[in-house]
Amino acid sequence: DHNFPLDLAAVEVPSTNG
Repeated sequence: DHNFPLDLAAVEVPSTNG
């Protein structure tokens, strides 16, 4: 549930990874 365009987003939700 992170809005950070980092690898952290890919850990929880690989949808905001950009």
